[in-house]
Amino acid sequence: MKLTFQMLAALPPLAWLAEVDLAADSAVLRHGSWLECGPGFLMEGVWNGDFGSARPDQASCVFGSGVVLADGALVFVPSSNTTDYLYYQQRGQILHVANSLALLLAALDDELDPARDDYEAISDSIRHGIDLYQPAVPTRHGAVQRLIHRNLVLRAGALQLVDKPDCAPFASLEQYIAFMRARCGELLLNARDARRARPLRVLSTQSRGYDSTAVNSLAAPFGIDQAYTISDSKGHNAFADDDVDGSQNDDGSEIAAKLGFPCQAISRREFDSLGDEEYLYFAGICNSEDLSFAGVLRHVSQPSLLLTGTLGELYYPSTDHAQRYPGVPIGGELRRGDLGGGHGLTEVRLQRGVVQLPLIYCGARQRASIAALTDSPALDPWRLGTSYDRPIARFLAESAGVPRLYFGQKKMATAAALARPALPRGAALRSEFFDFLVANRLLQRWQLRCFPWVHRYNALLWFVSPKRHRWLYYLQRVGARLGLQPQRAVWRHLNAALHCFAVNRRAREYRAALAGTSSS
Repeated sequence: MKLTFQMLAALPPLAWLAEVDLAADSAVLRHGSWLECGPGFLMEGVWNGDFGSARPDQASCVFGSGVVLADGALVFVPSSNTTDYLYYQQRGQILHVANSLALLLAALDDELDPARDDYEAISDSIRHGIDLYQPAVPTRHGAVQRLIHRNLVLRAGALQLVDKPDCAPFASLEQYIAFMRARCGELLLNARDARRARPLRVLSTQSRGYDSTAVNSLAAPFGIDQAYTISDSKGHNAFADDDVDGSQNDDGSEIAAKLGFPCQAISRREFDSLGDEEYLYFAGICNSEDLSFAGVLRHVSQPSLLLTGTLGELYYPSTDHAQRYPGVPIGGELRRGDLGGGHGLTEVRLQRGVVQLPLIYCGARQRASIAALTDSPALDPWRLGTSYDRPIARFLAESAGVPRLYFGQKKMATAAALARPALPRGAALRSEFFDFLVANRLLQRWQLRCFPWVHRYNALLWFVSPKRHRWLYYLQRVGARLGLQPQRAVWRHLNAALHCFAVNRRAREYRAALAGTSSS
């Protein structure tokens, strides 16, 4: 197959789109200016292998995405995690593949359909893991396919999904820790390889929780160039519109100092002043809670690798899995409890030139053996016996010299959940979104004034508890016993509207970039 590379400066630095003509046995790869390209190879990201081999398709741990032509096949390689995706569609003899939904829609001259009410469920299906998520994403003119984790292989004109190589189950804590340290070292070595046109700077976040502390304990010996810490967690039982009260100290500066890397304090609420870039956070998935990354990503000015603690629940005891998924065996399908960390960053990270590396995904398909290790007596010295207890994470941190009382004492969070149906925070973007709602007949103009009351009511239902809203809590319980339908959130048909708006807005910009014109 003949590959043609076209660098388009108007594309985001890490975006790429492949158009394959099966009849002509050729492909055109259009890409941004920061991708790594070579003969039969295109990559935005890292893998646990020698960079010079240019074979991320053979790696078990891939973060970012790419394309490889080798051994008679064209392989499209997605991330090993569940936070970033490839999208593709085949029409006859033409196959399009992209690392952005909006970019693929632009190439197809298509867009999401605001009249549909299933985009929220499609996004949420990512929680069910790589075997049960919903791959089809309906559009105005048909559908495209979302690909998570598995490689898409084109050989002899036929497409096939192929599992990445995987490791064996872990027989001991020592084996698992050695595995994780080896993978971390390989990934960071790949990121900094001098043969890259643009070696990646290694960034991270640091809180007082388990996840970032465990990841940074593994990565610190290999060098973290810069970390960021958010001083205050979000308040409990509140959306981002009203979550300042009740916030707690989540400053991880002392932990960073113990681990030996620089750490800069940032405001969690930098998302209040994002400007036009705000919509990129809504174009990743429905109801993204990743606005809290704004304080990190707005500092990025060169190709970077961002370590995150996504999938940290892997280190909970098996009893936690039983509570989250009653009757579901612990398996390797990469289930998530929620999508509150890192799952909506695709468009903004492509624009900023950032590759997300949630390190805990390495080896995570062997979750059953990791859970067995967590429950084993070998980890008793690092077990607190509380509801917030992750002994493997504690072992990693304390072995790296972080004192026990510095982290993992209480559950905190920095995710920025918006009241539903979500609205942009910026005035100009909100006005544009309101026009979108009216133009697509999702609301009438006069109804826009009702958003504050709708948000208050929906938030009341979302956070109802016997302590804060005793009357409503017990009213719901009585109603349930009487077989009555529980109170339901209103305007639920708009829960995906902001996502549709953001994706379609981004697709217009991509169409202009592909055509070499202005999107105005």
